[in-house]
Amino acid sequence: MTAFAVVNAISKYTPALRPYWALIGFASLAFGCGSSAGSDGGTGPSLGGATAALGGSNGVATAGVGTSPAGSSSGGATAAGATGVGTGGAHAAGATSGSGGSSTGAGGANSTGGKGGTGNSSAGSPGAAGAGAGSASQSAGCGMDPPTDSGSIDVGGQSATYLLSVPKDYDKTKPYPIVFAFHGAGVEPSIFVTYFNMPTVAGAKAIVVTPQCLGDAAAWSESRDLPLFDALLSKMQSQYCIDNHRIFAAGHSSGGMFTHMLGCRRGNILRGIGPLSSPAPTGTCVGDVAVWMSQGISDPTVTVDLGRGARDFWVKRNHCDASASTPVDPAPTVEYGGCDAGFSVRYCEYDGDHNLPSYAPQAIWDFFSTL
Repeated sequence: MTAFAVVNAISKYTPALRPYWALIGFASLAFGCGSSAGSDGGTGPSLGGATAALGGSNGVATAGVGTSPAGSSSGGATAAGATGVGTGGAHAAGATSGSGGSSTGAGGANSTGGKGGTGNSSAGSPGAAGAGAGSASQSAGCGMDPPTDSGSIDVGGQSATYLLSVPKDYDKTKPYPIVFAFHGAGVEPSIFVTYFNMPTVAGAKAIVVTPQCLGDAAAWSESRDLPLFDALLSKMQSQYCIDNHRIFAAGHSSGGMFTHMLGCRRGNILRGIGPLSSPAPTGTCVGDVAVWMSQGISDPTVTVDLGRGARDFWVKRNHCDASASTPVDPAPTVEYGGCDAGFSVRYCEYDGDHNLPSYAPQAIWDFFSTL
């Protein structure tokens, strides 16, 4: 079925079913480094050890050499790391009668301080392990009081509103997962959350953002709304304590198409996606995401063949074994075997139409919770 045929199929529905069409605009979606500055001095000039950065996912090794006056020395520069391991500097040899200085490492979790300095008189004390600041996994909003927000954002001269759900016992020092929930075409966010109730099932443990299309458009568009997602994520990261390794997206129909697209275009940012009743993405993908998806067997809008095509897309992309599937809750969901570690694919083909199954939001959140 072509994109235009899908749009025509939607037009046959009565306005009473409008919240569940959710596919208008189908054609428009053609879619640190952790280093410990270890240093130990004797008397007289000495060279602090080089510092090694084996920090976050994009850690860059930084070698620093410090020159110290008598009785003290300092190592290389330090940088905050994500979850990597920073290794402190090598020991510095002291001169006569010098006692080695202590070294401390500041950087990624599990960092190790420098070795003790050696002098003719006494050995320097071992460096202290670096404090595990490891901030790359946390957003800049950690430690900040949550704002009084109007629930709107401007992007490229257009505005969009959004619903925001924050845990009642929100702790500004604790990094939270964040879930973006994308409505179907013509469905207001306030209506969408009544049946895709992600704030209810995940709201106590996650921040949930349910946006409207940019410019109050009816359906999602990659060219228009991808910048909206980027801007919204950046805003949330600057204002709230977000776990940058647990960013998720889910959506139904047009919102499911947009979710598929985000999983493809922003796979280097998202950890997992939950697209419902929507066809596969097109174009070039980056990164990897875990996937939970569903498809109605009798869906006249997004046919089961299109849904299976989306399933096959992610099974192939995540290098799963299409011939090996295992039943998981809730039935009739299956999980494919052999997928890339941490990037499983679950598919739920249910006896129904374009309306999403009532258990989908809970199943998606339960899946995200395992990642």
